[in-house]
Amino acid sequence: MPFLGDRQPGVDTPAAHFGLLAAFNLVSDDRARLARSLRDLTDEVRGLMEARPPTRRDTAYPLTETGILGPEGGTDGLAVTLSVGASLFDDRFGLAERRPRELVRMPFLANDRLDPAQSHGGLLLALSADQPDVLLHILRQLLRRGPGRPRRPLDAHIRMANPRTSETAGSRILRRGFNFPRGFDAAGRLDQGLAFVSYQKSLARGFLAVQARLKGEALEEYILPVGGGFFFVLPGAPTADAWLGQQLLD
Repeated sequence: MPFLGDRQPGVDTPAAHFGLLAAFNLVSDDRARLARSLRDLTDEVRGLMEARPPTRRDTAYPLTETGILGPEGGTDGLAVTLSVGASLFDDRFGLAERRPRELVRMPFLANDRLDPAQSHGGLLLALSADQPDVLLHILRQLLRRGPGRPRRPLDAHIRMANPRTSETAGSRILRRGFNFPRGFDAAGRLDQGLAFVSYQKSLARGFLAVQARLKGEALEEYILPVGGGFFFVLPGAPTADAWLGQQLLD
């Protein structure tokens, strides 16, 4: 679906099979920052809709694109439509005189039971595509164009976790990670993350030593562990009549 035109795609263009709505409150009062964010967002939307190849950069930094769209970057009928809410035209950005006459904060209508956490907002992204996994990928890519901090290789998460020095050689672990999506949480944020598992002979020399090195890292701004536990991996069953846990209970 073409991006350029007098009207945004997704309004009178053919409807796709799946859709996603994401509304955002604007917490900054910096007009220049808002303009910069909208320019960045426009560039990202255009690149995604036109299947622009992702930017290649030094391997010391994270990839700019997950590769879920494949080598051609196909987006299966993707349309992205950006709208603005009434709160954009308060006194923060000097836009009050430019508010469209019909745009007001949505009132309670007949039989409404509006949840404030799921209502209103300064910006609305309406996404549509023919595949549901494309929608989550596109939303993640658009959110990545927001303000962030540059990641210097010397304080990157993986380098701090495993500096590969003689002093830290004893704390290497066998790491397993699995991405999971669970839709949205009560605050309207993407409820997804990484289920992390590691294996080691010694917790003190392995996982706990790694966590001590990671304390205060820059990535803490973006992650929040919400569950976990320590477990002992049982020995295997070496013969046909053996069973897991047999050494504990025999």
